[in-house]
Parts: sequence; C-alpha cells; structure tokens
Amino acid sequence: MPAAFNHPAGSKQSRGKCPDHDEIPVGYQLTVVTNDTIFEGDDLTAAAAAAAAASAERNSIALKGSSLAILLEMARTCDLYVITQVTSDEVENKVVDALEQAGVFDAGLSPHKVLFCETELGRAAMVRQIEPMLHVESSAVVLESLKPFIPNLVVVKTPYNVSSLSSAPAGRGGGGGGNVAIVDDLSQYFMQASSPT
Repeated sequence: MPAAFNHPAGSKQSRGKCPDHDEIPVGYQLTVVTNDTIFEGDDLTAAAAAAAAASAERNSIALKGSSLAILLEMARTCDLYVITQVTSDEVENKVVDALEQAGVFDAGLSPHKVLFCETELGRAAMVRQIEPMLHVESSAVVLESLKPFIPNLVVVKTPYNVSSLSSAPAGRGGGGGGNVAIVDDLSQYFMQASSPT
C-alpha cells in the first residue's frame, strides 16, 4: 500500500484523490451511509422511510454479509464514521445493536462516531462537516450535492436509486465523473484493488 495512506487518524490530510482509490484509505477519515449499503432491513430502505412512522411493527436490521468484512477492515484501519438515516430512536438502537453484534466496535469503530439523522439533507450536511477522503452513499441526491466537496465518492446501486444514477458501467471510476464510482455492492469497490488486471 502506498506510504501516502499511512497518515495517523486525526492528522491533517491532504485533499484530493487517494493514490490507489480502490484500496481502503488507511488512516484517512471515511464516512459510510449504512442505508441500503451496509444494512438490510425494511426500517432502513428508502421506500420504507416514509411509511416507517405509521408502522407499529418493525422488522429486524442485519448487516449484509458481503459488506461485513469491508466494514470491519475500515473500522480497524480508518477514522470511520457511520451515518444512518432513521425515523425513530427504536431504529437507532437496532443499528447500534447490529454493529455491536457484528463486532464492528471491537474492530475499532468508536460508538461516538455512529451518527443518525432523519433526512437526506442531514446526511449530506454531516458528510460535509466531517470532510472525509472517501464517502460511501446510496442516495443519488446526496451524491450530487457532495460531488464538488468530497474527493472520492462511492455510490452503491439499490432498487431505489438505480433509475436516477448514470447509465455508466459499474465499477472503478464508473459513472458520474472522476471522483465518483458506481458499484453494485460495497465490497465490489474495494475488492478491485486485490483483483488481477
């Protein structure tokens, strides 16, 4: 891994592209919106967000198996912030419980860096405050608002955003411009670095 990645967490980081943008940026600030990217569950899908307040019964929340190894590695090696858009304190508690059960806190994620908001505007505002080197998102609206400000963006395709994303092919550098990668799954973005070309 390039020496440029070995900045300790919290140090003043250079702005711009990561030298190898497919690798986990060790030591850099990283933000991940969990809705539809890390978690599975009706409480966190875009379509259920509007109806969630009216629903008395809530489904469980679980980490996607394909993203768990990447999330654990990010927690271990990065200054990671996890952002989740929720509609209630009950869902917040479920998210924290799911992260704890998966061992993400044991891997290095600080509980104080698990953040919650109620709107997409809140998600974008949090990311802009943190100013990460890399941000993982599922909302095309948030993605568009962050393009000018965040050097590296990864958007994970979901059934709720696929029609609003560029028709560019998924994968490394795919879609939306030089600082945006559109992928089918979070692990796809980071696994490319270890794949033979």
